[in-house]
Amino acid sequence: MADRQTDVSPRAIDFETFATLRGASRLDYCEDGAVSPAGHMPKSNWRRKMRTLAERNADLAQRRSELWEEYQRLVAEGKVRPPSRIERLLEAANGHEDKAQTHAARRVLAKRGIDWRTER
Repeated sequence: MADRQTDVSPRAIDFETFATLRGASRLDYCEDGAVSPAGHMPKSNWRRKMRTLAERNADLAQRRSELWEEYQRLVAEGKVRPPSRIERLLEAANGHEDKAQTHAARRVLAKRGIDWRTER
């Protein structure tokens, strides 16, 4: 087989999606119920729970920092690229009907003469 180099355009992906695909979503910070201790929980248990949560958040922050460096390296190598403004607007325009963000993106695209359904 001949070695052929294909000219493939870089994949458009933002950092949040990149990090989420590698198990470091921003949504993994904190947790429900971390605002105040339950009335029945002893302070020692509460402190232990908060210490564990702080350690987990620090690990996640470190992981995201490493992923940010990897993402920047891949961008520099041309393997991935951040999505353009129009690509981000198209993604938002195809979102849930109840979101104001979806309708705003559709209005901006319509103003530019781009149909969000056909992406042209």
